[in-house]
Amino acid sequence: PNLLLGKYFSFDVTGYYAWSFRIIGSPMNIITSSISKLLYSKTTELNNANKSLLPIVRSTYIKMAAAATVPFLLLGIFAPEIFGFVFGKDWVIAGVYTQLLMPWLFMVFLNNPVSVIFLVLKKQKQLFRYEFVLLLARLCAFFVGALVFKSQMITIGLYSAVGFVFSLFLLFYTINLAKYSGCEVD
Repeated sequence: PNLLLGKYFSFDVTGYYAWSFRIIGSPMNIITSSISKLLYSKTTELNNANKSLLPIVRSTYIKMAAAATVPFLLLGIFAPEIFGFVFGKDWVIAGVYTQLLMPWLFMVFLNNPVSVIFLVLKKQKQLFRYEFVLLLARLCAFFVGALVFKSQMITIGLYSAVGFVFSLFLLFYTINLAKYSGCEVD
């Protein structure tokens, strides 16, 4: 998105988007990568023992959602004010972009740690297909926003909406994979 935002809008838009994504994405990545490592170890152990991954996947999703709902909701509502207060009034627009990204980033936060089961269950091919179709859908969303609506807000909103919908699909697909893993289904 950074290259396309710069090409179709301005480098200011790119900077605000990149800052917004970085402020939210960096702490998210630290948390989710730590949980991913633990989950990978546990799911590998369960899978090698021919046990269902559903209980641990379900539990992880529930715990991640419980931990993230309030902070993501607060940012989704007050991001412009928070960005304006912390970084100065010139950065309020980055807070608005953050608001647009929050639903998608919430789903990313939930899915990132749990996506290790694609490795554990040797389903990388399915994940690759998902990512390829997601890329095409994101490009379509981007070009509709940029070329049809000619609005950076609509473009970022559509980009986020596509990410949210695909992430929601991934959540259900992951649960389904976990449900049919191992010989015991809870």
